[in-house]
Amino acid sequence: RAQNIPCRVQAGFALGTGTKPTWSDENMNEVKSNHAWNEAYVDGRWMLIDATWDSTNEIENGQWIKGSSINHIYFDAHMKFFSLSHRSFE
Repeated sequence: RAQNIPCRVQAGFALGTGTKPTWSDENMNEVKSNHAWNEAYVDGRWMLIDATWDSTNEIENGQWIKGSSINHIYFDAHMKFFSLSHRSFE
């Protein structure tokens, strides 16, 4: 948004720490989402961006540990790939 790029936050569900490795009613609580990511409008289309999942930072025993690099797996991820681990709250 600071660069005048339209961006929105998408609340939803993500598989990962604390969830079962597959989609189920148990890890998709319809009252409260467990994750959020961004969608940015670039070159005439909305792209998916999950900076959290691209970060290699970790929390271990309540302590934040800075990661050594940044992945780009969830930057402009294809919807089919993104949907394997993320579901929209809508």
